[in-house]
Amino acid sequence: MPLSPCHISPDADILSRMAAINARLSVLHAIEGLDVSRCAEYAAAWSALRPHLRPAKTLLDIGSYRSPWPHIAASLGAKCFALDPDWAVSRQAYWARHAEGAARVVPVVADGRSLPLANESVDFASAISTLEHIPADGDTAVIAGLRRVVRQDGFVFVTVPYSQTPKEGRWRRWFQRWYNEDWFQQRLIHEPGLAVVSDGYLLGGALGRFADRWYRLPAYLRHCLSWSHVLLARRADLTGRPGDARVRWALLRPA
Repeated sequence: MPLSPCHISPDADILSRMAAINARLSVLHAIEGLDVSRCAEYAAAWSALRPHLRPAKTLLDIGSYRSPWPHIAASLGAKCFALDPDWAVSRQAYWARHAEGAARVVPVVADGRSLPLANESVDFASAISTLEHIPADGDTAVIAGLRRVVRQDGFVFVTVPYSQTPKEGRWRRWFQRWYNEDWFQQRLIHEPGLAVVSDGYLLGGALGRFADRWYRLPAYLRHCLSWSHVLLARRADLTGRPGDARVRWALLRPA
């Protein structure tokens, strides 16, 4: 069970930033990740990290690919390293200049299991719906790497798919793992040297059922309509409960 469960309310500021960044790029959504689950996860990350993100601070985001999250963090003046093994992440610098007018996003093409960064070299780290796609013990390897590169007074924010029955296998074209409470604690939270600051659940009730139906739609349809979820999330209760949540999150810090 979470040590200090937190309620996540819709944040008009973060959702407006997401919509504005996306709109500045194109109606085709060059940056992806605005659907219902990401709206909830970015809102949770924003709520957890915003009090600490300041100009001159650095954030390492794992699995950035085409995510808007690095731009959201950079909009506060923080320098964000957007790391992903896919070369598509190299476009993040262009998107940052085009959407925000400043290059505060630095793409890093690398595998999160072997971070090309020095010890205690970043202030914060995030892994939003990323760890579940790394097979074998890759998720625990990433957590260990984040503990190494985050400064002693920094934070690590993570989200993963949540299910009362744990499972792993193929989901569309990716490997994916669904964590129950035991897997979440054993694989991600029990890393030596990290302590839980706050944690909780997302996407329960009607919103969770909507998410289930949404992810059954064809990818092209979801891609075209995902922008509308910003409006949905503004009026929704993003929080879930252990019995009905679809996403688990935690804010960690070096012990």
